[in-house]
Amino acid sequence: MNAEERIRIARTALVAKFPYFAPVAFLMSLVETPPVGTMAVDRRGRLYYNPDFVQDLTDQELVGVLWHEVNHLVRDHPTRGQNLPNEGRRTVAADLEINDDAEEAGITLPTGKHRGVYPEDYGLPRRLTMEEYYHRLPEGTRKPQEAFDREGSGEGVEPGPWELPDDSGTSPEVLAVARRQVAELVVQAAAKKQGHV
Repeated sequence: MNAEERIRIARTALVAKFPYFAPVAFLMSLVETPPVGTMAVDRRGRLYYNPDFVQDLTDQELVGVLWHEVNHLVRDHPTRGQNLPNEGRRTVAADLEINDDAEEAGITLPTGKHRGVYPEDYGLPRRLTMEEYYHRLPEGTRKPQEAFDREGSGEGVEPGPWELPDDSGTSPEVLAVARRQVAELVVQAAAKKQGHV
């Protein structure tokens, strides 16, 4: 099975577990992009992926990475990041805001060489916002250069050199509507009191 097929199957598994993510998850277009190294999302809802990275993940890890990337868009990191001047610290803070929820959500994120960052790596508590993490992280905080070079504008940074032009992809207005739909579906799921959101 090729990488794109695996991503499509993983996306279906993600939405089966988190149905409220469907409006954003199915809006993302898939773009095979070996220079990205791993996987990244841009502010236009395009998911860039390295096929070798995808094939290196277990099925559960692939669902976890998709969950992580969908969260960048759902949490509107591209817009929120504009108010945080230090790009390196901003990307760490964005990842901390997402990854601190993985365990409770029952998500498996990659370990080893593909391991992400977590609040405990910086001596910080869980359940903070991107902005709170940003202000608590030391001034010079950044990911290793190779990881930083692979981030997309969906994390609130400048577009990577491998990103497609802004005249294609999903418009900010459509993404805003999809985020609002996710919020409404989350409220409905919480009202049913089946599990927790």
